[in-house]
Amino acid sequence: MKKILILAIFFAVGCASLSGWKEPKVDLQDLYIKDTNLVGTTIVFVLNVENTNDREIKLDEVNYKISLDGQAFANSKTQQPVVVGPKATVPVEIPLPVRYVDLFAHLNKALNSSQIEYAIEGDAKMSFFKVPFKKQGHLRLTGP
Repeated sequence: MKKILILAIFFAVGCASLSGWKEPKVDLQDLYIKDTNLVGTTIVFVLNVENTNDREIKLDEVNYKISLDGQAFANSKTQQPVVVGPKATVPVEIPLPVRYVDLFAHLNKALNSSQIEYAIEGDAKMSFFKVPFKKQGHLRLTGP
């Protein structure tokens, strides 16, 4: 009984510490290419992650996958944990390995279409829980 009470208190304190928690703001800062070889390359997206909370956020891992026109395009995960201090902004590098075969298949479709449908989904693992995310939309490929 004592152990159950201790676990219940621990759980209540943990949940209380999440109250008032706000999602971090994320903006694309830069992107660059690395690890280019005969099969593919890696596009690295540099995101500015702004923590508007009064306590630090630790992202243990971010898993994600990208689909174009309903077909899997690429998937990966971050290489190392990231800590964003309270009221701080840090750059986070997100690698996206791309095979040329996949890139050219989608490029061919893009040349014959006025838009391409995309979906980015995954989860951010933080301590004992995961925060899922999903963003989808259309990229217009022609002028205004």
